[in-house]
Formats: sequence, structure tokens, C-alpha cells
Amino acid sequence: MIEICIASFNSSILKNSNAIIDPNCKYLVVNQYDDEEGGLVSLADFPMTVNIRVFNVPEQGLSKSRNFAITHAVGDILIFADDDVIYSPDLISILQSAYEKENVCFVTFNNQDETGPKLESKMHNYLSVLKIPSWCISVRRDALDGDQFLFSEDFGIGAEYNCGEENIFLANLVKQKNGLHLDSELVMHQGLSTGFLFNSSLAKSKGAMCKKIFGYKGWFFLLAFCFKKISQIGLLNFPCFFLTAQKSFWNYNE
Repeated sequence: MIEICIASFNSSILKNSNAIIDPNCKYLVVNQYDDEEGGLVSLADFPMTVNIRVFNVPEQGLSKSRNFAITHAVGDILIFADDDVIYSPDLISILQSAYEKENVCFVTFNNQDETGPKLESKMHNYLSVLKIPSWCISVRRDALDGDQFLFSEDFGIGAEYNCGEENIFLANLVKQKNGLHLDSELVMHQGLSTGFLFNSSLAKSKGAMCKKIFGYKGWFFLLAFCFKKISQIGLLNFPCFFLTAQKSFWNYNE
């Protein structure tokens, strides 16, 4: 069965009434908190018709939340969700069909809005996985058979580098496992992703991420990224963005 693993903080999942509605899958909510008063969630907060487990965890960090979910999940196939996404009613049936037809370890899919991929259906490679946000990822739980298939806790919201954790996760997967991307638009992400905020934090994260995934060859990928995104970065901001990314790349050590 598919299990949707939702990362939340200080009970913010309760603001999304469409987060947990599908009776055809399991749900696992990892609610991190820094304030017990108003920050906790319980089973009573959710519909009785769904199969759900809830964990309140007194820590911060999105990758820590994902890893907690991986170690506590029981589903055959896991989906990594944020608490502000809404999945299509067709999500479960389409993914189940894909895993039944294709001998793959992970399946990703398109977003309904501009914060995610608009890719054609194809097998993944080390470049295509760089375009996938975490809420568009599903994976067989038994494929995560080593620490290298956990999320890097130096990356992600609440960590030193505030994004890139899903790209590192998928890059490690695609080195040893086969993955498929579907052109089906199966999720809507509400709000702006940190990966679309072209500021110094993103520059720092991209520099370190390229180094972690590709080693010193990552310099060329970082260079290509910066110039490809120059219109979003802006001509006036580009020198500062590029210098920050470059400094982060050369300073990053695992």
C-alpha cells in the first residue's frame, strides 16, 4: 500500500483541510514542534475514515522529518509530502499502475503549477532528477536499504543549506536504482517553494549541493545553472548571487 509521509511544523497541517482525505492509502504525519501549546496534533484532528499515524517530534529540520518518516513508515511505496500540498484524486491509482507495469524503484510526477516539473514521461538520469521537488517523489520503501538513501540533514528548511535535499536524495538513488518520471500532473503546491526564491540562501544551497552531488565537476553544473536562471536572478543581483554560490561551492566539505 502507498503511504503519504507528511512533514509539518507546529500543527500547520491543520490549515490544509485537503491534506488528508484519501481512504485508499496510509498517512504518516511527522509534526515537528517548538511549542507544545498549539503546536501538537493528534488523531482526533483528522477524519476517522482515513488510515493515519501521527508523531509529534520536538526538533526542527525538514530532512530530519523525512528521515524520521522513512524509519517509521510501513507502506510499500512512500510519497514525501509537505503540509501545504494537495494531491490529485487519481494519484494512488496512477502510481500503483506505474509500479505494477514498470520494474522501477522510484517514480516521480509533474506539478499542476509553476513550482514543479513539466517533463515528458521518461526514465530518469542524473540530470533529470535535479528538476524534481520532494512532493513529486514516490519510492519503494525496500529500495531505501542504506544510509546513503536518507535525506542529507545539512540541506533542507531548518538546516544550514535551506534547499537541495531532494536533489541529493534522488541523485544518490539514480546512481544505483532505476527511476521513472510520469507526465501526469498529480499535485498542487500552495505557496512559493524555497527553490524559487533567488536570494543569497538559494545561492549558498545550490553551490554546496552541486559540490555534494558531482564533486569538483559540479562547478560546471553550478555555472550552467546560474546563467540559465539569470532572468530570474536579475542582472543587478547576478554578481552577488554568483559569487555567493561560488564561495559556497569551494567552501563545502562533507
